[in-house]
Amino acid sequence: MRCLTIWTAAGTVARRTTMVAFLASGLCLAQLEESGKRSDFQQGKRPLSEVAQWFETGPIVELRFELEAANHKRLKSSPRRYVKARMREGRGEAVEVGVKLKGSAGSFRSLSDKPGLTIDVNRYQRDGAFHGLTKFHLNNAVQDPSYLREDLAYELFRRAGLPAPRVTHARVWLGERDLGLYVLKEGYDTRFLKQRFPGKLGNLYDGGVNGEVDDELDRDVGKGDPDYEDLRALAEACELQPGPKRMAALRKTVDIDQFLTFMAAEVMIGHWDGYTLNPNNYRLYFTGDTRRAVFLVHGTDQTFQKSHAELFPDARGRVAKRVLDEPEWRSAYEQRVRELLPLFAPSDSLIQRVRKRAVRLHAVVKDTMPPTFLHRIVAEQRELERVLTERAEFLSKAVHVGWPKPLTLPADGAALAKLPWRTQSDCRDVRMLGNDGKLETPFTIGAAHCGRCIGSWRTTVLLQPGHYEFRAVMTTKDVAKADDYNPGAGIRISGGRRGWVAEGSEQDRSVSFAFEVEHERQEVVLVLELRASKGSVSFAKDSLQLVPIE
Repeated sequence: MRCLTIWTAAGTVARRTTMVAFLASGLCLAQLEESGKRSDFQQGKRPLSEVAQWFETGPIVELRFELEAANHKRLKSSPRRYVKARMREGRGEAVEVGVKLKGSAGSFRSLSDKPGLTIDVNRYQRDGAFHGLTKFHLNNAVQDPSYLREDLAYELFRRAGLPAPRVTHARVWLGERDLGLYVLKEGYDTRFLKQRFPGKLGNLYDGGVNGEVDDELDRDVGKGDPDYEDLRALAEACELQPGPKRMAALRKTVDIDQFLTFMAAEVMIGHWDGYTLNPNNYRLYFTGDTRRAVFLVHGTDQTFQKSHAELFPDARGRVAKRVLDEPEWRSAYEQRVRELLPLFAPSDSLIQRVRKRAVRLHAVVKDTMPPTFLHRIVAEQRELERVLTERAEFLSKAVHVGWPKPLTLPADGAALAKLPWRTQSDCRDVRMLGNDGKLETPFTIGAAHCGRCIGSWRTTVLLQPGHYEFRAVMTTKDVAKADDYNPGAGIRISGGRRGWVAEGSEQDRSVSFAFEVEHERQEVVLVLELRASKGSVSFAKDSLQLVPIE
């Protein structure tokens, strides 16, 4: 019998101590295939250890959903509301579950496409569990063609000592329609919370899309009518002036030690769409015993995209901003990054997990899906490995060489041409020129006729608090916008709205972008950009300036 060996990894960071351990286990392919034919919808609930084992070594399951015509119509018209469906694992017995669509702007797909799904096992019955789960998600992975980023990100959070969902995969059918491969993720629900937080059950809030602590967030877990007393206390603490009084109020309403680890982990995996940097994609749990907030990671399908993602970015989550405003906690954040480094660098253990999980995927994809799909997964896996290797090198250098010093700017500004500029592109048809190191060669971005081309030149600067203006001179040729979100050529900082946006053809147009830095030693990414359906833009290197504004 031919066997596939699957390696698992586990570990914790307990407050100030990092420890990583690796375990190994084996599972035969024949066993995987056979077990995938059986149903595991049992009464009662499995212990956490058994659930963990299933996620690590269990098969890639086959899930089939059947909707009555009326419920299909309801789900199509109201995708965020649960409807009754029959779910069958492999050849097992069908059971009734609640189903609704999930995903936001980037990942949401309609019922007629490849929808993301949330499954409530006990919506229409009591005491059921699917492999120990009472709620789980089926993510369509439209923003992660590798199908591996969520698995890796949540694994790193767990190794950092933070509660995080477990991930596996599934083949999904809706009626007779084969929806393909999905990422199966453990859901945040009462069972999840009781397993990871001892004591009395508290309130769990969904951060939603750009929701903040002063909003009336949807409550997923909790008894009685929500009065938002816990959220209000946290929001009020954030509004206090910096200093001992605000720090005391935040300590009372937030598990600060946990939050420092949470922030560091989000930034280190490049979770630009999480709470710290956006805010977006998070859950907020106020424990029943302490009444302090614990932030839970969510929506990690776009992590590990940039090897040079900044360690001191502009934090936009309100709690993150307030914590980093305090020098004591900012130093503690820096220390926490150092403590978590062994989880990321060297990258060998991360790449090993990617490869072992990929082998498991390939065994299923190879036999059941088109060859082009497998080729794409393999290519994306290799790209993920490249980013992980470069990310580990970047983090290690930042920690061991020492934090860089902020850029010193004269009153009339500083030239930027000799800084290390790098390219970034979301389209294969974008042409990037200007990396020959010569001052007289402009930074040029050219778009083919692909409908939507996005390309940019970027450099990172470390700045002290203050007001700044980023300046450039650009020349455009036949630039046409792709849509309102991709309106032409311009400059900006990462995370900021575009400065002057140009279409058509124009020679030597002076452009500028003003911004404010609030934190000590904040990393800012300066961007020269083209977002268009066609055309090109060139930026004169000797025109690139950063000027302090009084």
